[in-house]
Amino acid sequence: MRLSKENAVSGKLDTYIGEDTSFEGALASSKSLTIFGGVKGTIECQGRVVIGQTGKIEADIVADDVIVSGKIVGNVTARSKLELTSTGIIQGDVKTARLIMEDGGKLDGHCEMLSDGKPELVKEPKSEEKSSNLTSEKEPKQAKSSRR
Repeated sequence: MRLSKENAVSGKLDTYIGEDTSFEGALASSKSLTIFGGVKGTIECQGRVVIGQTGKIEADIVADDVIVSGKIVGNVTARSKLELTSTGIIQGDVKTARLIMEDGGKLDGHCEMLSDGKPELVKEPKSEEKSSNLTSEKEPKQAKSSRR
């Protein structure tokens, strides 16, 4: 999917940051954001964040859906879906429930898959349990014998 200004604006547009515009600080929206300019800081959105081909982001992003055709330096959390197009670049860690990555897209970081928009919680055994589990695993298991 090639993201251009025309098809980014063809749907309902809530907030648009143009190619010649830059913003520094905390950007929050309860609707969608489309960015072709520059943003430094943080982005938090209850809807979709679209980074156009000319978009240059130095920010951590938290949103429902994120579509990247430009460049992001920062961590991205997409509660529902993260789409990295063929021109998209992310330098940072990502967390998402669904990841769509086109050939040519670049992700330089770790990826954590979420379940229903929430991180999977893995309980670590307590240090006492770890050591007892390790010692019991090393001890040979005794075969049970049955006599009648």
